[in-house]
Amino acid sequence: MLNLSVLLGSASPQFILPSDARLEINLTQINSLVEDKAMLAENRQHWAERERQEGRKEGHKEGHKEGRQEANQETALQLISIGLLKDSQIAQATGLSLAQIEALRSQPPS
Repeated sequence: MLNLSVLLGSASPQFILPSDARLEINLTQINSLVEDKAMLAENRQHWAERERQEGRKEGHKEGHKEGRQEANQETALQLISIGLLKDSQIAQATGLSLAQIEALRSQPPS
């Protein structure tokens, strides 16, 4: 009696095969199924790794963008504290919008 659950790793019914020729055909089919299962598992693993790498890239890119924004805000706050430039000049120097400069100017000093 051939137990497919051992070969396929799942609860499959047991089959009684009547002849050697039929056994060879079924074993070939079973081997093909086992290979397919292994290939699918490998493909799933590669897909998951690709997705993780893409997530890391996106996170890195977003973190870099946020870091630049924070640095520009810090620079703007320092220029505001010096008091020599107009808001439009600070906006031009930092790449922040005029509204962002005005919002920074209205913040209490830290």
